[in-house]
Amino acid sequence: MSYEQGAAILCANLTAYQALYRKVNMTNVHSVLIHAGGGAVGLAALQLVKALGLQTIATTSARKRVLVEKIGADTIIDYHQEDVTAAVLEATDGRGVDVSLNTVGGDELAADTARMAYNGQIVAIGDGYPEHVELDERALGLIRSGLGGVYRSNDDYQIHDLAVMAAAVAQLVIDGQLDPMIGDVVPFDQTVVALTALKNGETTGKTVVQIIGE
Repeated sequence: MSYEQGAAILCANLTAYQALYRKVNMTNVHSVLIHAGGGAVGLAALQLVKALGLQTIATTSARKRVLVEKIGADTIIDYHQEDVTAAVLEATDGRGVDVSLNTVGGDELAADTARMAYNGQIVAIGDGYPEHVELDERALGLIRSGLGGVYRSNDDYQIHDLAVMAAAVAQLVIDGQLDPMIGDVVPFDQTVVALTALKNGETTGKTVVQIIGE
């Protein structure tokens, strides 16, 4: 594995891995909705779900659609142009999805309840909860996935598991089963330019800053 790949696999890829392999019960799961499929977490999750042989439905913007198409989601929904709920139900013949990986939060968490199959699981990745989420009607589960708080937890088992997950993700990259989706590799003196492009939403894929020592 290259240094650039190593730099690109952490955080987002571990977040997706934790959500699927630590938080969700994958028994009897047939379909997964991946919000913001063109984002860093979404792209990693999409690849991991496809490797499991499950139906993949991804929402994305038009700008990042090419990345989702490159991986090959079964259904791609432009959330700016389409009714996400209607598109999900159409893709699943009205059944809904078994798992939603939701990186958007807020009202989209509440909206997910209409997109879920019975006994479905919604994984909230990131902050922002709506005032009310209806879970009882379809016996849904709402799961909070939080990679970033592990060190603050002072839980030795969870901290050690970061290393276990990192090794597993690295092996997937080495085996060619997971692409970190690197968009740009820039020299250190272009860091400000790269961060500005990231802030302005002009990047696609991961940006890696190359730091070369003396």
